[in-house]
Amino acid sequence: MKLETIVGTSGCTGGDCPTIYRTDRGTFVVQGNLVNPSEVTDLSVPKNEGLVEIPAALAQAFKRTLASGQ
Repeated sequence: MKLETIVGTSGCTGGDCPTIYRTDRGTFVVQGNLVNPSEVTDLSVPKNEGLVEIPAALAQAFKRTLASGQ
């Protein structure tokens, strides 16, 4: 799978910050802090899935990027 950076956290370097990538499969990959499913109420997470927490500003930048057609 190849990843292309769509939006990342400003001022971040070295690939160790929340980022949203586009894949060559037509999907997106999100990098952020892992969330322990046992800490979340009212949600059952399948074993092949995980939860990732990202800053609201990153989600807003992603929305703007998608709206601009990039």
